[in-house]
Amino acid sequence: MDAVLDIVGAIEGFEQLGVEAVYAWPVAMGNGWVEAEHGQLPVPAPATAILLEGVELATGGPVEGKPRHPPGRAGARPRRGSATNSGGW
Repeated sequence: MDAVLDIVGAIEGFEQLGVEAVYAWPVAMGNGWVEAEHGQLPVPAPATAILLEGVELATGGPVEGKPRHPPGRAGARPRRGSATNSGGW
């Protein structure tokens, strides 16, 4: 429910502000493993990796572990334009 409210709230805010395009840098990915109640989990988690198939990813950064929660990654996928081209919202 939290992710749905994030998305609906962002879209409503864009509408009220008259935003015509949204651009994003490549998505930063973590790597390695994190400890959870279920034990050690890979980063990115398998479901998150599937959500990000075809999305431009940042590489070589200092990100260790989990830099972004899965709803944020899912939101980056459907309408993502590049910060360096005219693609957009």
